Amino acid sequence: MKGGGAGGWRNVLLIIAVLILAIGIRVWLIAQPGIGHQPDIEIFVRWMRGLTERSLGGFYAGEPFCDYPPLMLLLFRGAGGAVRWIAGAGYTDAQLVIGLKSLATLAEFLLGGLLFVEGRRLGGTRAGLLAGGLFLLNPVALYDSVYWGQVDSIQTLFSVAAVSLACRRRWMLSGAMAALGLGAKFQAIVFVPLVVLECYRVARWRGLVKAGVGALLAASAVAGPLLAANAFRESFSRAYVRVIGQYNERSKNAYNLWVLLGDAEANDSAVPDAILRTVADGRESMPANESWLLTLTVRRISLALFAAAVAIVLSLYSRRPGRFQIFAAGGLLALAFFLFPTEMHERYGYPAIAFLAVWAVQGVRAERVYWLVTILMLLNLAAVLPPAALEQPIAVAFLLGFGLLLLMTARRPPLDAPGVCATEVGPEQSPPEPCLIAVFRRTTAIGVALLVIAGAAIGILVSRAPAAPNRPDAIWLSTISPRSASQGWRKLAIDRSVDGAELRLGDSIYLRGIGTHAPARLVYDIPAGVASFDALVGVNADASPMGSAVVRVVVDDRRVVETARLSPQSSPVSLHVPLGAAKLLTLVIDPTEDGKRSDQVDFALARLMLTDQE
Repeated sequence: MKGGGAGGWRNVLLIIAVLILAIGIRVWLIAQPGIGHQPDIEIFVRWMRGLTERSLGGFYAGEPFCDYPPLMLLLFRGAGGAVRWIAGAGYTDAQLVIGLKSLATLAEFLLGGLLFVEGRRLGGTRAGLLAGGLFLLNPVALYDSVYWGQVDSIQTLFSVAAVSLACRRRWMLSGAMAALGLGAKFQAIVFVPLVVLECYRVARWRGLVKAGVGALLAASAVAGPLLAANAFRESFSRAYVRVIGQYNERSKNAYNLWVLLGDAEANDSAVPDAILRTVADGRESMPANESWLLTLTVRRISLALFAAAVAIVLSLYSRRPGRFQIFAAGGLLALAFFLFPTEMHERYGYPAIAFLAVWAVQGVRAERVYWLVTILMLLNLAAVLPPAALEQPIAVAFLLGFGLLLLMTARRPPLDAPGVCATEVGPEQSPPEPCLIAVFRRTTAIGVALLVIAGAAIGILVSRAPAAPNRPDAIWLSTISPRSASQGWRKLAIDRSVDGAELRLGDSIYLRGIGTHAPARLVYDIPAGVASFDALVGVNADASPMGSAVVRVVVDDRRVVETARLSPQSSPVSLHVPLGAAKLLTLVIDPTEDGKRSDQVDFALARLMLTDQE
């Protein structure tokens, strides 16, 4: 340990104090009954019990839903086995919850130790203590693991270890840790480019080959038990193939870019309204394959933005590489993954608080930024699992924290005062920059410039798009509010399908109409001067093949129309319902015998005609 005498003993006492506080908080939270996000905990406990009591092959055969990668399931199995060994054959779900949270906590303490080692290497013992303490006492870490019951600390541990080992030029171990991170959570893939860049930047192809060998060995070790149980193919498919697009919303509770740009729960495979209007050019409908612009879904746009963000981060790091900078790059990659792609969950920015803990020890400004990120993430997490059950302990913690800050302000110098980080070292000396990295930076600059130009061109194009089509002889149903509306999922969609996608029936896209979901009942007042109700009705063509429904049109209290069974494969039904002097129009959508899942019904071009068209 750097330093000696009284200073060395003070450092030892500070380390012990941080560990006691971090352990005490976690033990107290784990011991609280009923704390956690119960839907997620119930799933994890079910997996742990199934993995403990059945073989791997038997687990997948009996578990309809499991989208976690192989290594995480092996760890769940180990934790469940440990609980069973300690508590006996009659172990309970509550004991499995303790095992689950203890597994996440163990990963957090290993991660805190790793951050301490890295901080100490870069800035001395005080810097190491600060890096480890910033993470172990971070409210986001406490919230995610021992309060909520999530296991993001595990993949974060492997990802930070991969970057740390790359800094130490341990290429094979770095590659192995990167592979283990992917084996724990698919989200760890965002840090692989940084590991690859560092291996090649310092050791060229030799570093990449060694990292690849390490990754292959680690992946083989994880895959071995699954191959032996004949469960590898199923596990791989669930964790890495079918998981893509599984949560097809623009944001799954993440407060990111897509929350600012409209309905965050809308389908991310939808085409933006402005692009639809541009292609339609004033028409009410168009073929679904009419223009390449209709391939610019929100998901594809988000992936382009994410790819540009990753390239920019790596390009900037390659220009100014260094020991602190590589952890900043890791934090930026974690935030880019959280902010730009669609389908992000609220906790996917968790790795940033680990990577940035090392970067934050440089001085007060960096630490302030770190705490800003922490506060924002904590607020995002609290949107899912509000801490009402802990309001009094949190108030006590605030008061204690306030008192501690008063003492530190009165007795300690600022963190960036001369001498505090006197042992900080600069960037590693490395061989001359490889040509490919310079090419990568130029390519990134050109690619980002082209992306900006393409975005500007498309922006100019869609800014000239005509307004949504209108008709002087009709009132679009999407422009009036129903007297009452109830439906089986989400809320009534205006000029969109119920999930936010296009109104698509068969091979055509429609720009006007409403989207709903069975079972539904929509009641409209009929304005004066209306002669008929007209629409094309069907199940959205992009819905699951199991979607089906029957539609009834009721005028006042008289059923006028009842369709046959509608499905995504059936042709839309044209409705023309004379209204005469009727006062109420009621649309009833009923599920069929196969249930109500994916029964997304569109009323395309739904309108109240002011003149009878018969």
